[in-house]
Amino acid sequence: MTEPFRLITQPESWKSEVQNDVVTRLRELLEMAESGELQGIAYSASTVDGCVMTGFTKSADQNGIIGGLARVQYRMIAGEE
Repeated sequence: MTEPFRLITQPESWKSEVQNDVVTRLRELLEMAESGELQGIAYSASTVDGCVMTGFTKSADQNGIIGGLARVQYRMIAGEE
């Protein structure tokens, strides 16, 4: 079933704020990549305007990353942090 049409007349101010947990995690991942520890990545990210960005890099362990994505799905659905 599709969602009903919503007309937003006031901006949701929290949407444009910097999400500190996102910045912190990205910095941690960048440090791991720069040290050579992180060898591949797959991601899905939401943007302030409601779009979803996805992508991945080459990796010697694509199957491991795919399994990790399934684990992330489970954790998100289960409401784990």
